[in-house]
Amino acid sequence: MRQSAVLERALQLASDGIAVFPFTPDSKVPLKNSRGYLDATTDQQTIAGWFEHVLRANLGMRLDVSGLLVVDVDRHGKTDGVQTLKQLKDQGKQLPAATYIEQTPNNGLHYFFRYNTALPIKRKIGLYPGIDVLADFVLIAPSVVNGG
Repeated sequence: MRQSAVLERALQLASDGIAVFPFTPDSKVPLKNSRGYLDATTDQQTIAGWFEHVLRANLGMRLDVSGLLVVDVDRHGKTDGVQTLKQLKDQGKQLPAATYIEQTPNNGLHYFFRYNTALPIKRKIGLYPGIDVLADFVLIAPSVVNGG
């Protein structure tokens, strides 16, 4: 993703109430001398400054302060969360399709949901094989990691 596109995306996410912060280029590592996710903000000037001074920065999103819950469907090794989703659907358990869904670099999926009240859960790793629920976490927004 071009840097101007990353800045544009960061500003759009911030205007939608999603707190963002920069990662070092081509990684999921916070910038040196930053507080990482603790610096996440929706302040447009702060965000513009970050991406003016750090060329090719990647973009992180802080879920908890943004009211976002993400169902993370992984495909790592023998674990295939997409297959688990199909099995759950056959059992009458299905995620709503009317939400933002993005494909991850490893062919997994992120289902994004907004919420307005406090959630009783923070994160549930391994809820089902290959499926995690994240609410107190950070995610990398669509960008580049390890060239992909």
